[in-house]
Order: sequence, then C-alpha cells, then structure tokens
Amino acid sequence: MGNQWSLLKNQINAEMDAQGVTKADLARRLKWPPPHVTRYLGEDAQEPGLDKIAEISEALNIPLNELYKRAIESHARKAGPHMVATPPRDTMLVKLICELCSMSPEEIQSIANTLRMMKEKRSATKGSSAKKSNQAG
Repeated sequence: MGNQWSLLKNQINAEMDAQGVTKADLARRLKWPPPHVTRYLGEDAQEPGLDKIAEISEALNIPLNELYKRAIESHARKAGPHMVATPPRDTMLVKLICELCSMSPEEIQSIANTLRMMKEKRSATKGSSAKKSNQAG
C-alpha cells in the first residue's frame, strides 16, 4: 500500500488542516496516545493497517471511500492536466477496500482464496489456449 498510504496520509493531513484539527485533537478523538498519531501521520510515517485508516477517517467524520476519493482527486490535480480522471476501476477498488474494512479476517481470507483460485484457473486457461494455437499453426 506504500504509495497509496502516502496519498492518504497527505489527504488526512489536509483534512485536519481544513477542519482545524491538530494531531493532539485527533489523538483525543481516537483515544490513542499522541505518539501513535505522529507515528502514522508524521514525516517518517509508519504505514497503518486499513482498520487504523478507517478509525482516522471516522474520527474526521469523513467516510473512508470519500477519503480515498479525495486523495485520488487531489493527486490528479497536483499531477497536472496530463493526469486522466479516476477510472471506474479505481472507484471499484476504493469501494472494495471499504467493504474489506468491515469484514472479519476469516471473510477476507475466504475472498483471497477465491481470488487465488480464479487467477490459477485463468492462468491454466491461457496456457491451454496457447498450446492449441501452437498445435494449429
């Protein structure tokens, strides 16, 4: 999530500035020790898990999918006119991430297993298609 966290961290800091929320204020809202907020939002920030990002988003009264959307839009504005609008795929990924935040580890593992099986099946299908093409040619 590295680069993605950088975008989100910048957006969280921008949202805090816009709301006049300090790191100390955010720590109180989250009921976290202030060093934890600094650990995630400071210069040499440690990347938090999605659960922590969701907590921060909630403490700022911004739905998680909206926070992601704003981060992507902000990045696009800074990147300049050559940056294309957020494709529908990115929007779907943001929605998926938000859904994952509300799932249990078991549900997430089940989804991961299903995705792995689909990928293996797709790879196997591509492999057999390539063989048929070589045999036909």
